[in-house]
Amino acid sequence: MKKLLQYLRTTLYASVCLALLPALLCSCGKQAHISISSEPPGAGLWDEDELLGHTPLRLALPQEGSRQLAMRYPGCKELTLTLERPESAGEQSIMVELQALDDRSYTLFCSSKPEGAELFLNNEYRGRTPLELAGLSAGQYEVVLRLKEREEVSRSLYLSSRSPERSNLHMELPSQLVGYYRKQLAANENNLHHYADLGHQLILEGELAEASNIFRLGLEKALSGQGKGEAHRLWSEVDRVISKQYNYGDQSVVRRANELLLNMFREIKKAYPAPGTISFYTNYAACADLLNSRQEAQDIFDEAWKKWPQNKVLEQMKKRHKF
Repeated sequence: MKKLLQYLRTTLYASVCLALLPALLCSCGKQAHISISSEPPGAGLWDEDELLGHTPLRLALPQEGSRQLAMRYPGCKELTLTLERPESAGEQSIMVELQALDDRSYTLFCSSKPEGAELFLNNEYRGRTPLELAGLSAGQYEVVLRLKEREEVSRSLYLSSRSPERSNLHMELPSQLVGYYRKQLAANENNLHHYADLGHQLILEGELAEASNIFRLGLEKALSGQGKGEAHRLWSEVDRVISKQYNYGDQSVVRRANELLLNMFREIKKAYPAPGTISFYTNYAACADLLNSRQEAQDIFDEAWKKWPQNKVLEQMKKRHKF
């Protein structure tokens, strides 16, 4: 009789434990997983722009809410999988059969700033920008652009049935020199040559407002006596922008650059009412005269003439501009 009671207690205890096991697993935070396979195998599973891996693949199911993944395989239609929190712990599995795409092809027109960049499509050289890539099939592509003295840029693309048959891709390649001169300036902010170099390169890049700001910072360093090195180099660079001594754009670009420089001169004049360098006055007057601010140019020139009467540089400017 005692053996029978002991057997019944043991059996009942085991039955209760087995019944409570799923709940105990869930309460202990055991992570549920799902094994995902596909036909054809090797499909990529993407979480937005992140590649999680290729099928067959085992993933953890979300403990809260849901998670949407994209399944992609070249030549097949893209499929969206929704993974949801399981009702109980344990392994799950799913087989996905992908459908073949139709025979659509795609055209990608690639352009760059500046032009002439070498274009590599999935590590294969295809030519220089601007370039049209025709006859592309659905799938994942990596576009890489390279150009001398420019930073390499890349872009990942996925062409599918949702993509237009023709699309445009424009990429800008940052100047390595701009980055270099910025580092030089950050390392020694009192070196006037760095302001001249960076301002010059920014003008060539079409970053006119930023170039004007760099020139202003450098000129204020020079006028305050904090700058190191020859200020003549910086003033000369500003003069070259005003008189367009190198090719940095058409007439509209040149005018915009001079408008920014004229505002720069006005701001400097407020901060330093009586600059002690003749280059300030000659550049200011030339810039104002170029923009048909004739009276302003005349007033600045007259102020310089009073400071340095009969100066040869001012005499030449007087004849040239008819002041």
